[in-house]
Amino acid sequence: MLSIENGLDAVVMNADLPDWEKYFRGIFGGSERIFNWAKDRGVTSIVAASTAAVYGDSQDIPFTETTTPAPMSPYAEYKLEMESLLEQYQTFNTQCAALRFFNVFGEGQPDDVGYVSAIPIFKKQFESYQPITVTGDGKQTRDFVYVGDVVEACFTALARPNGGFETMPIWNVASGEETEILEIAEQFGGEIVHIEERDEPKRSRADISLITQMLEWRPTTNVLRWIKEQRDA
Repeated sequence: MLSIENGLDAVVMNADLPDWEKYFRGIFGGSERIFNWAKDRGVTSIVAASTAAVYGDSQDIPFTETTTPAPMSPYAEYKLEMESLLEQYQTFNTQCAALRFFNVFGEGQPDDVGYVSAIPIFKKQFESYQPITVTGDGKQTRDFVYVGDVVEACFTALARPNGGFETMPIWNVASGEETEILEIAEQFGGEIVHIEERDEPKRSRADISLITQMLEWRPTTNVLRWIKEQRDA
């Protein structure tokens, strides 16, 4: 069995390359090499990490696995291409699955390398007694899922407790809850400063009924409660 994260940390990339080529090499090219390696060694189960970014700024909320993709970046485009590539490795003897991670949070999340999400930024600002910087009005929403729940989803998908599938499944891995970025900032407490908004999806929430039905997986950790526990520790 093999579980992989097909993100930027999978392959060391040349910063001088154009964005599309960096993501092509790091996500699509890197994944293809790993899939071929797994196939050559007779691996029977492959679970690959995809992303909710494939849905883009779709207004079809909540996102189901059949929501029409609308990627807004090379990263999202090549994650979607990676899913199509993985489907070609699905056979009776090799069960494959793509997990679309939503906004993952949890202990040890980096706050100073590559793409950094809101929670580690806010946590660092809060612990440094700095104002928390919220882009735009903060009313944009995200579906936050705890890293421990993500790990459990990966292992459950690898083990396939309900048996194999004729076609490759794609599953949303999320909480199924919509939380405003401003709520996240307010949960930390302290001064909040609004900065210039950026081009990003306004809302994000997953429909997780498919993975809960097929794998009997359910998230266990609420993001606002987790932040309160971290803040008060």
